[in-house]
Amino acid sequence: HIKGYLTSGHNELIKNGWFRTGDLVETDENGYLRIIGRTHDVINVGGEKVLPVEVEDVIMNVEGVENCRVYGADSMITGQIVVAEVVTQQKDRKTLKKIIFQTCRQKLQAYKVPAKLRFINKIEISQRLKTKRQ
Repeated sequence: HIKGYLTSGHNELIKNGWFRTGDLVETDENGYLRIIGRTHDVINVGGEKVLPVEVEDVIMNVEGVENCRVYGADSMITGQIVVAEVVTQQKDRKTLKKIIFQTCRQKLQAYKVPAKLRFINKIEISQRLKTKRQ
């Protein structure tokens, strides 16, 4: 519980004396909080909510994937779709793409499986060392 922030210009971040960070948290059975994402990163696929980190965790465990970024893109049908960008050094990207989709279908609910997957050279990082999602 806080009374203010470093500068008075941030009062819009305070509601009922609490600092609004935009973090999504869950509480475990012992009452401990765990940050699971940011509210502005949540992807809304036909009313179902997808946290990018859930999909990224699955993709990052695929052999040959060096890094990845997941974000939502607009869709006229579902509101948003899940998009994954993957960094790899593998030459056979067609096979890797199949393996990534196969792994996602096995480990994620259908609405969380990326609708689009593309390969990129690197993932941009912000000054605060966070993945830039778009």
